[in-house]
Amino acid sequence: MQVLKPEIREKILAAAEELFYETDYAGTSMRKIAENVGISFSNLYKYFDDKQALFAAIIDPFYHRIQTDLTSLFNEEHPPMELGIIERVTQQIIHLVQTDRRKFVILMGRSTETPYANFRDEVVGMLAKHMSKSVNPNLLRNDFILPVLASNFFEGILKIAESSNNEPSFITDNVHTLVRYHMAGIAQFC
Repeated sequence: MQVLKPEIREKILAAAEELFYETDYAGTSMRKIAENVGISFSNLYKYFDDKQALFAAIIDPFYHRIQTDLTSLFNEEHPPMELGIIERVTQQIIHLVQTDRRKFVILMGRSTETPYANFRDEVVGMLAKHMSKSVNPNLLRNDFILPVLASNFFEGILKIAESSNNEPSFITDNVHTLVRYHMAGIAQFC
């Protein structure tokens, strides 16, 4: 029986994360991962049962952390348009992106065909619900626009994360600008 080496497992995780980030889950093959690590295709399966198990090993801890953080943040009872709440939401978003930008991008933008594929829509739904707490229902004709605005905002966050190359000031400056832009627009309906 072959002994599994922790350093090989780490190389597999790093190579897979790189490929999931560069393409996405669907566009990454186990064969390509093995090739990038420099191990045989069959040896890769000694470490991970399949691509889904490998993806989960990379994304699952980050997924649980971001899910907990966002759920807690968006379920607070404070009015979302309070300056202190807006700043906390902004700082939390910046923190989540800066903590592990690549995993954020993979989870939110490159996880189709995985059990995590709907998480992005869940986050947009939480954000839309959060926004609805401040909107005056008499100023909107219907609730259709809130998920559209939340999706638009989230697309901006994802684009910032994809474009940042781990530059903290790039992320911070652009997220702050995006938040101010969206809050100014939403303020018209409060």
